Amino acid sequence: MSLIFHILIYLITLSVFIYVSLLLKPRIWLHRMPPAVRAKVNGKTPEERRWFVILGVPLGLVFFFYPIAITALMYNQLHHILLSLFAFTAGFAIWDTLILDLLIFCGITPKPMIIEGTTKHDYKDKMYHLKSGAKGLVMAIVYSVVMGLLVYCI
Repeated sequence: MSLIFHILIYLITLSVFIYVSLLLKPRIWLHRMPPAVRAKVNGKTPEERRWFVILGVPLGLVFFFYPIAITALMYNQLHHILLSLFAFTAGFAIWDTLILDLLIFCGITPKPMIIEGTTKHDYKDKMYHLKSGAKGLVMAIVYSVVMGLLVYCI
């Protein structure tokens, strides 16, 4: 299978996981909500923190290790490894910012994602999501280089 196919699997898997958890328990993502939302509601409860860990561990495993596993199986030259890991992580950062955050979260804002005590307008802070996306791209570069070097050396 091609790298593009694996990246699509990666994007779809992460997107479904994130949005199902957002629709079922939006408050577990409170730390990633725009400032207007966080200002209107109390912090996470211990139960919400626990649910974030329960759901976050599998999400984190897929997020960090799927690109490594696929890259290690497909490539053995350093530049291919670095480009592959960057394609996964930068691809997700761009997808997350443009589609998940700006289009769905800010644009559509499905009603089940709206936390009690907030309004649909509180989720429309596009600059917050663009800044988060820029940070995600920087993290993608760092992750790609560090993990790429590890994959290459192992």
